[in-house]
Amino acid sequence: MAKLFSMSQWFSQQLTRQFESEIEEQERERYTCNSFILYHMKNGTVEDEIHTQALGSKKWDPATLASRFDDIAATHASGIPGRQQYFIKPVFNDDIVVAPKFTFGKAGESQDIGIGTEGPSPQGLLGQMMRHNETMMRIMTIHTEALAETQQHIIEQQTHQIKSLTDENVEAFKAIKEMVIEQVKTEHNGQAELLEYERRTKQQQFLLSLAPGLLNKLLGKNILPQASAAEAAISQLKDTLEPEQIAKIAEILKPEQLAPILQLIAPEGESK
Repeated sequence: MAKLFSMSQWFSQQLTRQFESEIEEQERERYTCNSFILYHMKNGTVEDEIHTQALGSKKWDPATLASRFDDIAATHASGIPGRQQYFIKPVFNDDIVVAPKFTFGKAGESQDIGIGTEGPSPQGLLGQMMRHNETMMRIMTIHTEALAETQQHIIEQQTHQIKSLTDENVEAFKAIKEMVIEQVKTEHNGQAELLEYERRTKQQQFLLSLAPGLLNKLLGKNILPQASAAEAAISQLKDTLEPEQIAKIAEILKPEQLAPILQLIAPEGESK
């Protein structure tokens, strides 16, 4: 069931051999595969050359090559009785470079000529039964192998689709992640700038509240209306005090001290 898949892996190894070799760049051309040859074997010896596929400059897909060679071998075996053996040999630019061949088998013709030539004797009936059983086993072998190869094709297609979808999902997730991170950075920077603006504004308001008093003091006259420095300081303190701090102040001061202080520092609309 894993036969075609193994063939695809083997093709992939031969096509990428030049990149896996730890050699100088100028020598890598020697390790480039330029063609594949399919041979038919009989009794352990080479029978004949069935097909040669030159690669040229085209970028070949290993699964496509595996499917093509498997179909060619199946077509060739269909006209020959019995199971046939084949192997694929890679050819590199440099004849010195060698690689392991890929060997595989295909079920051949299932018909058995002469199944009814025996006479009705016990020996003839036994011979017919034996050939009948052999034919049935061949048919079952061919059908089982065809079903396994069809299932393997489906599995390879599904595996390829799953891998493509997984890669797409990973890329989409990375893009969304980068967008979210960028958005968080933008929001964080905006909040930091807003807080810094509010801090500077309060400082400027406090300094501006002191400016009339300083100017009148320099001129020696009350030319501009002004709030006292104490009022400005109390206003600044009132804006920065937190409820917990006010509660602690209330615990420290006496009742007669607390009433006037709370009128100055308590938030607007809050009564103690």
